[in-house]
Amino acid sequence: MWLFRKRVAAEDENASRVMRVVAALQELQSTLHVLDPADKSEVRQAMPFATSEWLDGLALSCRPKNNEGSGNPRLTAAVADTVRLREGAADNAARQQLTDDTAKLVIILVGLPARGKSLLAHKLEHFLSWRGYNTRGFSAGERRRTLSKAENTSENRPETGSASFFDSKKAYAAMVRENLTLEVFDEALDWLVKDNGQVAIFDAANVSIQRRAKLQERASRHGSTSIGVVFLESIVTDPEVIERWMEWKVAHSADFRGLDKAVSLKDLEDRIEHYEKIYETVRAEEGAYIKLFNLSATAHCRNIYGRMSKSVLPFLLAIHSMPRSVYMLVVPGIEGGGEGNDATEGIVRWATGRQGASEIRTLTSTLSNAIATATAFANAANAVMPHERAQLAPLGRIGSPNASPEGGILRHQANFDAFFGERVVNLVSRLEPIALEIEASTQPLLIVAHEPSVRALRSFLLTPTSKVIAEREQVDGTFKVSTSTLLEFIPDTHGGYREELHTL
Repeated sequence: MWLFRKRVAAEDENASRVMRVVAALQELQSTLHVLDPADKSEVRQAMPFATSEWLDGLALSCRPKNNEGSGNPRLTAAVADTVRLREGAADNAARQQLTDDTAKLVIILVGLPARGKSLLAHKLEHFLSWRGYNTRGFSAGERRRTLSKAENTSENRPETGSASFFDSKKAYAAMVRENLTLEVFDEALDWLVKDNGQVAIFDAANVSIQRRAKLQERASRHGSTSIGVVFLESIVTDPEVIERWMEWKVAHSADFRGLDKAVSLKDLEDRIEHYEKIYETVRAEEGAYIKLFNLSATAHCRNIYGRMSKSVLPFLLAIHSMPRSVYMLVVPGIEGGGEGNDATEGIVRWATGRQGASEIRTLTSTLSNAIATATAFANAANAVMPHERAQLAPLGRIGSPNASPEGGILRHQANFDAFFGERVVNLVSRLEPIALEIEASTQPLLIVAHEPSVRALRSFLLTPTSKVIAEREQVDGTFKVSTSTLLEFIPDTHGGYREELHTL
């Protein structure tokens, strides 16, 4: 009798253990694969053996499947429904957080060295600032070089620029890089919350899931302000593109100061190899992302809504590194024929016999005087006929009591709305497709338009353009726009432009 009771008790205890294991597995099945990076970071702290690869593999194996792997189909279906509801709620929350154009947003760059991340960060900061968002870039590399310069007063190469500094096996160097990266990222979060920032762009390698999870966790816990996170990963596999960017980096980065080209390229190759050992591409479980491939018009996106889908993504797809000039010519603001005015006669003289003029593509306002001037240029240059763009046309007649008789040139500061009949914020919004077309053009481009459009597009091409829209509503009369002057914008080595004026 005693043995029977002992056996029954043992069976009950064993059944209890089995039930506990089953319950734990069911809970694991319904939750593991929907953990966000911050949750996974906490799991790894509690269980050091739970590496990212282990958790991801286990999550895939535990993902519920309809009527599979369970003796109770109704239970499996119920768990699957619960998971779908949770996933749907997470997607809805992401959409709400990323759709609102006034929300705080941090765009985190991801990618190996010499993959064009800094170019993307610079151009994106420039475009969003021009578009009217309070935007600022934060670069971990610039901070590292600034600290090195402060510690090393010589003109030689900073010690933190050598490839060995980026070896993940060297604990002290890894600690310095990690602390510096988090310090700069915290500054970006503080700027968003305390300085009324709208978009922060964080430029660093961020090639490991662990690093990105740490950044997301800091963003989610930074005060009471909701901060959205979007990863922007630059993936370059084309050897020619990689070689071009490596040569650009060793020619312009202070990390390679004092070294000849061959030594610099070898050192950069070693740095890239250190990063490749820990590189993990952004995964769906990490949240919203945009992946650009070979810095061309190919992208893979997830959870991209609001301003990210209508402004940021189209602009990123327009970016390229092919050098070409952009020209702008102002035509008179009063509607009428183009023959005989200074702009037409001057641009025809400039184009006649000019080498390469036939390759210039022309965008023109839909007003007749602009079309006539652009057509005259195309004929003189033997180029394709101009493409008309309604966005370049002014909303009304240009001019006000503040205007001078010579084609509406300003004599002093004036209110943009009063002078041109349109506020800057509305004009910039209307010209956004033209800015994207300028950025996407791979051949020289001539814009034939009226003074307000030329002024707004000029500010898009030139740096700095960090002034908020409210400050740009006052027109600076020190810059004189004349119908007898051709503006040329020449690409510089950092992704921006420098301006040259040609008298026609």
